[in-house]
Amino acid sequence: MNTAMEALAALKSLKCYDIGTHFHTNMPNYPGGANLWIIPDVTTIEANGFYSQVLVIGEHVGSHIDAPLHTVAGGKTIDAYPGDYFIAPYKKYEFDKFFELHAGQMIGMDMVRTVEEGLKIEPEEGDIILIQEGWAKRYYDPDAKTSKERDWYATNCPGLQDEVMEYFASKKIKAIGFDNANAEGGLVDGVGQTFAGHTRYFHPNDIIIMENFADMSEAPPTGIFMAIPLPIGGGSGCPVRPLLFG
Repeated sequence: MNTAMEALAALKSLKCYDIGTHFHTNMPNYPGGANLWIIPDVTTIEANGFYSQVLVIGEHVGSHIDAPLHTVAGGKTIDAYPGDYFIAPYKKYEFDKFFELHAGQMIGMDMVRTVEEGLKIEPEEGDIILIQEGWAKRYYDPDAKTSKERDWYATNCPGLQDEVMEYFASKKIKAIGFDNANAEGGLVDGVGQTFAGHTRYFHPNDIIIMENFADMSEAPPTGIFMAIPLPIGGGSGCPVRPLLFG
């Protein structure tokens, strides 16, 4: 068996966890950000012999990767990264298993240490860190009566204190992903407490931010992360379908 087949066999021996959001028209999104619209029946089997839709989509819709250019003037674009860049070991910080988090709550180093001790993990250079707040379970209420109710997930979330962001950045991680729409923000009804990860700790240090991951709770605390963005010319980011193997 050659190396490629051995690697494939090893990957297939692991369980795959799909943590990508389902894409649909007017899905919950960061307030003011470009959304997704799906235009169906652009061609039909009856009229054209084949069926297709048209997507009008922003770069930061659903599960997506932010490139540094998104918040850093002159930062790297999404097409500057090689195709295999976002295939790496992950460490998943399961905060929701140790704490009952609420919107606007800022995660501190004492909470990080509790999770690390409980799960026997710590960040290493080149890791992808996943922040599991349990927020994906609040993603979308199909019975919402108002736009405010529909968008609650996108305008409310916990966040990270500066000391936590500084800690992860000091470990030279490759990327950090969240199961909310606003990463480190700590929002209450759209009012943010900090976006220092975007502007100080992560993006300026070429640590990629990823947002809107779906429920990660079934995946083990460690494993392999995989997501491949499109090489959009000058892109500030790209929607992806992230997978965990463990």
